[in-house]
Amino acid sequence: MLKLIRTIAAPVLLATTASTATLGLAFVGLPSAAVAAEASSAGEFRGADSSHPASGNVEIVKLKGGGLGVKLKSNFKVRGGPDLRVWLSEARNPRNGRAVRQAGYVDLGRLKSSSGEQIYRIPASANVTDAKSVVIWCRAFGVFFGSATVA
Repeated sequence: MLKLIRTIAAPVLLATTASTATLGLAFVGLPSAAVAAEASSAGEFRGADSSHPASGNVEIVKLKGGGLGVKLKSNFKVRGGPDLRVWLSEARNPRNGRAVRQAGYVDLGRLKSSSGEQIYRIPASANVTDAKSVVIWCRAFGVFFGSATVA
């Protein structure tokens, strides 16, 4: 396959600039999964209701040590609660606890802080392509606090 890529790409690369050639070769030579790992998905939090406000941005990022993570940005805020968790969910644009519970999810761990930048590693076993949102969930009471669509 690499030989075929070189055969097709070589004449095109000779006719382009060095920066374009590098980009073209990276796009042609890498499988789609590797390219997707370099890209990030982003979204904006919204709270479940007036009693559970949430705001700020989130993105899926490639971690320096390898793997992927969920990064809550510096403008992230959520009302505090007991046993708040960060979930990577298959629910697309969930607006309530029922939608979140009906979809699959991966629990990324305890929310470290109710505001500010924080990063949560996504387990290698998780299928990130199925992830549609990041959810803040109260495990103690089974309450939806907010979500951000990332797909």
